[in-house]
Amino acid sequence: VEKGQNVRVKSCEIRNVSADAVRLRFGTGHQVVGCDIHHVGAGGVDMQGGDRKTLSPANFEAVNNHIHHTSEIKRNYAPPLRLQGVGIRAAHNLVHHIPHIAVLYGGNDLTMEYNEIYWVLTETSEAGVFYCGRNWTYRNNLIQYNYIHHINDQVKGSPTGCNVAHLDDCVSGNTYRGNVIFKTGRGISVCGGPWNVVENNLFIDCMLGVDMQTRGLSWWTWHRREDGTVYAIDTRTGREGCSLLSRLDRVPWNKEPYTKYPNMADLLTHDPVGAPRWCRITNNISINGPAMRVSREMKPEWAVIERNWDGPTDGDPGIIGPYAGDYRLAPNAPALAKTGFKPIPFAKIGLRNDGTRRSWPVKPEPPPKDWEPAWVIRREMERKMPTGLPIVTVRATTAKIKIDGIVDAEEWRPGEAQTVAVNTVKPELLQWSATTGEKVGKPPVVWLQVDQEALCLAFENHVDPAKGIAGGRQWGKSDAVELALSVVAGNEPGPIVIWRGYTNGHTETSTEAGAPLPLVTAAMRGVQYGAKVVNQGLWTAELRIPFTAIGVEPEVLNPQILFALTVRRTNSDEWATWRKGAGHSWEVRRSGMLWLEPFGDMALVSPEPSRAYILTYGRAGEDPIMLKAVAGCNVATWSKPVGHCISATSPDLKAGTWQPFTFSFTPETDGTVQLKLMGRNKISAEGKHLPIWTHYDDIQIDGAEIVNGSFEDIGATGQPVGWKPDISTPLLVTDRNVAAAGIRSAKCWHNGRWKQTIKVRGGRTITVTCQVRGGATLGD
Repeated sequence: VEKGQNVRVKSCEIRNVSADAVRLRFGTGHQVVGCDIHHVGAGGVDMQGGDRKTLSPANFEAVNNHIHHTSEIKRNYAPPLRLQGVGIRAAHNLVHHIPHIAVLYGGNDLTMEYNEIYWVLTETSEAGVFYCGRNWTYRNNLIQYNYIHHINDQVKGSPTGCNVAHLDDCVSGNTYRGNVIFKTGRGISVCGGPWNVVENNLFIDCMLGVDMQTRGLSWWTWHRREDGTVYAIDTRTGREGCSLLSRLDRVPWNKEPYTKYPNMADLLTHDPVGAPRWCRITNNISINGPAMRVSREMKPEWAVIERNWDGPTDGDPGIIGPYAGDYRLAPNAPALAKTGFKPIPFAKIGLRNDGTRRSWPVKPEPPPKDWEPAWVIRREMERKMPTGLPIVTVRATTAKIKIDGIVDAEEWRPGEAQTVAVNTVKPELLQWSATTGEKVGKPPVVWLQVDQEALCLAFENHVDPAKGIAGGRQWGKSDAVELALSVVAGNEPGPIVIWRGYTNGHTETSTEAGAPLPLVTAAMRGVQYGAKVVNQGLWTAELRIPFTAIGVEPEVLNPQILFALTVRRTNSDEWATWRKGAGHSWEVRRSGMLWLEPFGDMALVSPEPSRAYILTYGRAGEDPIMLKAVAGCNVATWSKPVGHCISATSPDLKAGTWQPFTFSFTPETDGTVQLKLMGRNKISAEGKHLPIWTHYDDIQIDGAEIVNGSFEDIGATGQPVGWKPDISTPLLVTDRNVAAAGIRSAKCWHNGRWKQTIKVRGGRTITVTCQVRGGATLGD
């Protein structure tokens, strides 16, 4: 339907067409009502109309339609419902079994209400059930009283990136109110835009209710010229330009009729431009998942965030039947007083038998029986064995350590003592508060080393000299250090054993984390501890725990050991921990893992099979050089400019079995390429990146020169010569039984990479050959 007025497509069945079922283009008053639309090649009802310059509405409607199994040919960006323009409404529709976005929208004064949507995004790794993006002139779009449930949150091989609502790239002007969101991945992602409101929604079994970001400040820096005009520098490219600004010129955004929207003319008057101002996240309730995640860069004056009920911390809100379809709050519900939550008219949601329906009753295909979001399944696995924890490398002692409480440079900082380059021991900072999750001032420093018989630690504990050191031997009321360990057996973490030491030299173990008393008692056997008060602002400690007290034999099997480190600074009421996040100081399952490097490889468990993944970037000075993929690789189209990066990915790798991996490319001009050895990753239920480990060895290059492709040569810092870590720390394994050749091999994952820069000649084909193998997976 193009142009015209008041055309009504009513009670029709549209199926087996190769493109869109219905298109409404311009005109006014058109409707698609009561239709059954299914098994079509592209989209369902595509409505584009209204005038965005004058804000004249199209008054289009798609109401009471049953839309399913669309996008049979065009698998993405062919949504069952599209609203583009001004004054368009989609209501009381039932939408399901869709591979990509359910509702794609953009414009002004749009309404999406009383729809039921489930089992969409089934072939999608990043999108939203509702999706719009990158425009500051979108205003007054209302998404209310929808029932969104059983939404796919993972495509195998990709990290979770699916949202119920994806307000992408700083888009503005959306209100999400009174929606019931059940069994999904992420809920509503506000990606940095202004005038976005999320209120009175119910999130049940959602990995995250609301994600509030500040993308407009991380992707661009904002500036003003002398005449007052605003411009932006893209932090990713270093160049001037921002489509959010250029799109403003398409409409009279700071004049009538746009000034009918509150604060519209103030958009560029506040600094920093790009901040998510005039937002509101209020009166929402979450069950079995966190209510929200708010960027640390958010300022209180930008958004009202209050009266939300967070299930994990606030408990049961008092919903009558959250898993039985009764989403009312009980009269005495605890959440009523805190949130002021208003009833959701759930009975009005979905299709209506009002005489317009093509078919009745409607018996839609349900979602798969007993289906759970992938994040729920992963969370259960992670409770058994955390796989996404950072790893601390514990190196061999460089001198005999005397446990006297004095942190001697010869014992712990040999490079400083000898003024020569040696294999240094990297200290760890206890920089996070266990109570607030914020950084602490003057974080305690901890060194960890091993000899052939024991784990050794040294602590430097700075305190406020004006407040001084609290002596004694009472945990919580005296200054102290704490180490908690859990040895993993199979895929199950063992009991958590705690060792504590005080300023007066007293040391003890504790059953506080639930370890049985006999195990805790045995953990004190052979333990040595010393402490020294250096001055009112500093005390130090040393701790040596025999492997027999820990219950491991690393010379026989290098164990997986979960750990947590804490220093109690009583007079400033601080619990300084190594990990980020509030909770018990001894909670090892969210902290980290120790790798006792001298005892060889450790079987790090991954949630899925490994793959070799190598990125190659071309540079000529500051400029990119183009690379042609020849064999075994592809141009990475996501990396701009397209052509300066290629990616090479292997099939799934078997744990413990080395196999060859090769690819070839040709640079167009002389320059350098940067080779990045990587692997895969997953996103945990808490949003953490889970490593999927890949081993590399015996890297050879035909057509250029590589340094130390076997990883056998080690520099003064303990890193392989020629290689540098990228993002987080990858591993270097010294274990003849693990390496493909020699005694060393590299161990990488998506965010823990080894990289090397290599000179290349234009037109000369480069062939990279190496040996790769997978890491252990759950169930191995």
